[in-house]
Amino acid sequence: MFYKELINCLMTDPEIAATVTTFDNLPSIFQQEAPEKVPKPYIVVMIDTAPTQDKVVSSINVFIDYFDYDKSRVQAGKAALAIEDRLDSNKLRTENLTDIRFSMTSEGYIPESDPRTIHHNSTFSCRAARSGWMKRNK
Repeated sequence: MFYKELINCLMTDPEIAATVTTFDNLPSIFQQEAPEKVPKPYIVVMIDTAPTQDKVVSSINVFIDYFDYDKSRVQAGKAALAIEDRLDSNKLRTENLTDIRFSMTSEGYIPESDPRTIHHNSTFSCRAARSGWMKRNK
């Protein structure tokens, strides 16, 4: 997938980086789950491919979760808006995928068992050209 490219895109945005703590001298943005001892707030990114019959275009779902504890929801809202702006203005590329474009499909707060936990989810639908397939089938 394109975790490395997506996380780098988010980490290098100063507005997004300002909404999370740092861990190992980097903004706290992680693939699939955060390390056990990381302080909040942090962001977790998950990518899931969606089934498609198209051999040229991949359909991908991206879930970006912002976690905080006992703070204001305003910061989570700022992070979500900054993430949406960043992904709207960027097309990512990997060795096998080009023109990865993001379209937000939903966003909102997720209820947690502890009401002091802040959990905001932004979900994006992505389309990408499968450059590896196109190169092999010229």
